[in-house]
Amino acid sequence: MIMIKVVLDGKDMKNKDYVHLYIKHQLDNNEYYGNNLDALWDVLMSYSSKIEIRLLNKESLIANLEDYGYALIDLFEDASKENKNVIFEIHNTREEKQ
Repeated sequence: MIMIKVVLDGKDMKNKDYVHLYIKHQLDNNEYYGNNLDALWDVLMSYSSKIEIRLLNKESLIANLEDYGYALIDLFEDASKENKNVIFEIHNTREEKQ
């Protein structure tokens, strides 16, 4: 079975309006997506095969989105607990370059 691998870069998520378009593109989701946290939750719960989501530059995400950035991270963490097909990891960019 092929695992989908997605990398989200906090540096690219500059504002709340853009973040959901960015995530939708990274997830390669062609289904309707309502551009909010509830819609993202629904998308993540729909995965019946493995998907690994890596977040890079968490600090940039928080700096750009503040509380919404924390809510986004919490959502991904909760989704990985609720749907065993969703694997969410936060990576330090220095580790990625090694």
